[in-house]
Amino acid sequence: MIKTIFAILISIFIFSSCSSVSVEAGEEAVFIEKPWFFGDGGVEAEPLTQGREWCALTTDGIKFKVIPMTYTETFDDMMTDDNTPVDFSAYLKMRVISGQTPVLASKFGTDWYTNSVQPKFRALVRDHASSYKMFDLTSNREVLSVIEKQIFNQITQLSKDLGLPVEVMSVTIGAATPPDEVLEE
Repeated sequence: MIKTIFAILISIFIFSSCSSVSVEAGEEAVFIEKPWFFGDGGVEAEPLTQGREWCALTTDGIKFKVIPMTYTETFDDMMTDDNTPVDFSAYLKMRVISGQTPVLASKFGTDWYTNSVQPKFRALVRDHASSYKMFDLTSNREVLSVIEKQIFNQITQLSKDLGLPVEVMSVTIGAATPPDEVLEE
């Protein structure tokens, strides 16, 4: 009887000190070990690419999408070359390279886009778009195409320079519209 109770208590202790991480299609999980007493911690080199894996309670499983994701940046009242404010959105489509999520987690963290890409992307869009007149941004598709290609090349180079394990797929500038006051004039 005592052996049975002891076995049950040991089983409860073992299963309560574990957790599981599972991934779905288009995801990878990276394990970050944080041992309490002994052993080495840090990011495991191999990500979980499918299924479920059990790990210690002190280990975190961080999920990353490895499918193309579109990041939208909205610009309100951005001044053009002729000092006319315009509103528009810019879209950056990127994909995390499968199998490289441990590098992404250890070097750039879970907020890799917000910390490493977003400020530069916003600055590039603002700098390029503000060097054109309102009419060109609202009506000339060729100008927008030139801006998109320039930003695409610069963001691609940025990701290479940083060692960011992502693929830049496209940059799209949405239609620019001036404020209602300007349209009424």
